[in-house]
This record gives sequence, C-alpha cells and structure tokens, in this order.
Amino acid sequence: MLEGLARDSDGIVRSCVAGNRSTPEAVLEELARDSYCPLYLGPKYVRSGVAANRSTPASVLERLARDSCEGTRYNVAANRSTPEAVLERLAQDSESFVRSGVARNPSAPAAVLEGLARDSADNVRTRIAENPSAPAAVLEGLARDSADNVRTRIAENPSTPAAVLEELARDSVGFTIFCIAKNPKTPTTILNELLSSDSGVDVVVYASLSLLANHEHPDTL
Repeated sequence: MLEGLARDSDGIVRSCVAGNRSTPEAVLEELARDSYCPLYLGPKYVRSGVAANRSTPASVLERLARDSCEGTRYNVAANRSTPEAVLERLAQDSESFVRSGVARNPSAPAAVLEGLARDSADNVRTRIAENPSAPAAVLEGLARDSADNVRTRIAENPSTPAAVLEELARDSVGFTIFCIAKNPKTPTTILNELLSSDSGVDVVVYASLSLLANHEHPDTL
C-alpha cells in the first residue's frame, strides 16, 4: 500500500509516506528525489519528510545533506540515524538553522558538540544546552554563556551536573532559577536553598513540588 501511496498525485499524501518509519527503503530513496514543496506546508514536504525519517538509509541521508533547501538539511542534521561523518559536515553548514539541528541531535559526536558550543549563533548554542547527550564539560562552559536563553536551557537540562545547577541558582535572570526549580534532577540541597531565597513565589512553588516528587521517588535523587 505504501508503495502505491508514494506515487499518489497529492503531494501531502506522499509527504506522509515519506515520514512513515514503515516505508520501505527503496520507496524512501524514490521520495528523496520528489520536488513537491508548497510554501504553506513549511518543512512538511516530501524530501524533508524523508530526511527526518529514522528509517531512511544512510546513503540517502548523505545525499539529502547536500539538498538546496535548509529545511531538508536541518532534518538530516537532527536525525538520530544520520552517520557521524555527515553530522560533522553539517556542523559546518553556512546556515545556523542547520547547525542547530546537529546541536540538538543526541547522536552527535561529543567532539562536534564541543565545536558547536563555540558557535557565534545563539540558536546553535541554545540547542546544545537542551541536548541531553551534551558532555558535562560543554554544559559547564555554556552555563556561563552571555545569552540568557542558553543558560536557561542549561538549567532545564536533566543532564546538567549538580555543581552547574548550584552555580546557576545564583544567576541574575529569574527565569533561569525558575527552570532549576522545575528540573527533576535538581538536588534537594539546592531546592531547599531556593525555598528560603527571595526568588519569587513561582520558584518556591516549583521547588516545593520538586521536593515532594523527590520524596515520593527517592531513586531520582
């Protein structure tokens, strides 16, 4: 059935087939050459769907990594199935949007993330700060980033080391502290400090809720 739908005259139907992880590899290879790209669909067109599909063969992802459309290259960059060599190349893409796809990819090599942590574009560093697979040393460095949004994402990241969260608990931006209070991995010592701080009602409420959750699930401590 998917083979037949891949040749449907409606581009939206073909886009759905392109994103289906059960679609055969041979069909995905065919759809990777589809030219359907309506503006109102944004990134949800056929080649981009193939690029985002984790079942897409590595050879097809490698070809789509050179696609003229940055949305397609972004999806290749963010795809966990993309080979490391392709991610390394996309980390050098001229578009920061594409580089941010590599930065958020949990399968990106540590060395690539370390390099992107020095990227001049805030959106790239922000995506690394959100990445649960980012090395601890990278998260520690980004915790001192000049961009507020980067530090906020570090505060939210459950992989952020406790020492880094403790440092960020003294951040000048209130929302960063609020995110620490919500982080399920924040140690109880820090949460107790937030309860007695003057960081605001929202911080106290979420710190209290996190403490209750830690009490009910002590394995999260």
